[in-house]
Amino acid sequence: MPAVMPHLNKPQIAVSGCLLGEAVRYDGTDKYNDLICTHLSKQFEMISLCPEVGAGLDTPRPPVRLTGDPQRPLALGVEDPGLDVTFALESFTHEWCSQAKNISGLILKSRSPSCGLWDTPVVDGQGHLQSSGPGLFSRIVARHYPLLPVEDENGIADPKRLDSFISSVKLYATWHIYLSSGMTSERLLDFHRQLPGSLPKSVLTALKRILEQHGRESSQVTANSYFQILMMALKSGAHKPEAKA
Repeated sequence: MPAVMPHLNKPQIAVSGCLLGEAVRYDGTDKYNDLICTHLSKQFEMISLCPEVGAGLDTPRPPVRLTGDPQRPLALGVEDPGLDVTFALESFTHEWCSQAKNISGLILKSRSPSCGLWDTPVVDGQGHLQSSGPGLFSRIVARHYPLLPVEDENGIADPKRLDSFISSVKLYATWHIYLSSGMTSERLLDFHRQLPGSLPKSVLTALKRILEQHGRESSQVTANSYFQILMMALKSGAHKPEAKA
């Protein structure tokens, strides 16, 4: 008897509120993104997110930047270094992660001290640029949900990365519906048949090899290995952009 395809409503993705046109930035403005609000909103249910507002900061508010150790920077005030909102942002993020079970993707604001994926400036004590990296929110979310599809507004402006993100979100959402019903070898094979044909042959070969091992390992072990290889392959299309000369 063939496996029954689970019903998939619009997958939920969390989006930085400023990209949805909400005036939540430190200066009381927004960064409305038409691609997100018109095109992607037809495919996904948008969940607004602003870590700084969620952490209890006002709008407008004094600007902050990442300062200190690039591996564990602090979010300190630009004009008043005595303003430290690190703990508030980190506390909000841990709470958000504990409640984000139904989120299948993220689109975040680039260069933000909270939301930036890889291009948020980190300065030293004198305000000199040291490096660029993830914002505080992005850093913690990546630890909690390493396979979650994530992009920023610059990434989705690239048609190839946009297509990869859309495919990743839909597969992520479908996978978790299968899991909620109990993963079996039949369900895993049914899921495998739905993979996009654009995946590299090397990835498809690796996934097929895992399916062939099903039976020698538990269903859960097989499923975990399968999904990790799949999502990491899709995420490779969302790599950090090369620096411009």
